Amino acid sequence: MFTSLELCAGAGGGQALGLEKAGFEHEALVEIDSHCCNTLRANRPSWNVVEDDLRVFKERAADFKGVDLVAGGLPCPPFSLAGKRLGERDKAFGAAQHARLGSGRFWLQHFLADAQPAAASLLHRRAGLERRFGRDCISDCELVGRVR
Repeated sequence: MFTSLELCAGAGGGQALGLEKAGFEHEALVEIDSHCCNTLRANRPSWNVVEDDLRVFKERAADFKGVDLVAGGLPCPPFSLAGKRLGERDKAFGAAQHARLGSGRFWLQHFLADAQPAAASLLHRRAGLERRFGRDCISDCELVGRVR
């Protein structure tokens, strides 16, 4: 059986259920929204649902070292369709904003370095399909030695 750590799990829609159906055992599903966490707990009482902010939970990432998969629908306001799509020109792209708002790339890099999973799956809607964003994610993975 494979193991997973899911970040920004939401209410357990497609990704968490799909991973379960594929045979993954969730080590933890991390979500900040209490309503989503309550839904996860009600629908799957056996899942380890962690109600936490990634800025706090990141300190525990090494506790999941060796998990097979780190997955998540991570936030990235500068590239999001809901944002202004300014990319690196967006003020939110700056290092100071990463800590406050978060960035899919930042979190991916951080959790890959600490949890050292065998694989990662970053769900990033349409913005994640853009060539530049995809190349940048691969570069981030190379920085932490996670591209083979």
